[in-house]
Amino acid sequence: MSPSFIVASCCWVCLVCLVHLVCLVRLVYLVCLVHLVCLVCPVPFLSPAQDRPGIRGRPQSGRGNS
Repeated sequence: MSPSFIVASCCWVCLVCLVHLVCLVRLVYLVCLVHLVCLVCPVPFLSPAQDRPGIRGRPQSGRGNS
């Protein structure tokens, strides 16, 4: 795999994430915007079944008591 292919795929995945609001809901879109760790984006986007319960449950349980 050439570096240009990896970069192109990275940018494409970030655009897809921004269009589908998947990363927006998970607050990963910030990472995609700055192109820091685009690998964080395709993981939840391509594998929604592997959703991390800690990320979703953490803010809900913390703000639920307030």
